[in-house]
Amino acid sequence: MLWVSVESAGFRIYEKCVQQKYTSTKKEREEEFRRGYRSYKPYDLIPSGDLTIELSPHWSKIRTWTDGKKCIEEYLGDFISALKQYLAEQKQRRQRGAEEAARREIIRARKALRNRWLERRRQRAERLQSEAQRWQEAMTLRAYLSALAKKDESKHDRRRH
Repeated sequence: MLWVSVESAGFRIYEKCVQQKYTSTKKEREEEFRRGYRSYKPYDLIPSGDLTIELSPHWSKIRTWTDGKKCIEEYLGDFISALKQYLAEQKQRRQRGAEEAARREIIRARKALRNRWLERRRQRAERLQSEAQRWQEAMTLRAYLSALAKKDESKHDRRRH
């Protein structure tokens, strides 16, 4: 794993192996005859001498450079270029992700602000409705009291005459 700044890239260098038929020893053949089964592998893995560099980013296909017509050392420039490109793309993706997160946060904050504003409007409307209802009740009481007062006056005036 290679870390550059906060970016990272996975790569490995390994040597390919070839299978070669295993030649058993006399002792192993005797054991095989005595047990009735083979206790050794039918082949050996022999290092081929061919090296491979593998860049394995998490999001895309694996890129490899292998000894062949050219030796692996001649591919190091290509490997470094691919690594730089991958790290630059990764940085760009991280920055886009941060920008997107900031944009989502702004949207969330705006929604919260709008919701608070709507809640204050709803509370004000409820308060105004309540005040209007109390005002209507007060007007009804005043009219009732005024009617009672007139009724008492008229009764009082009739008694005098």
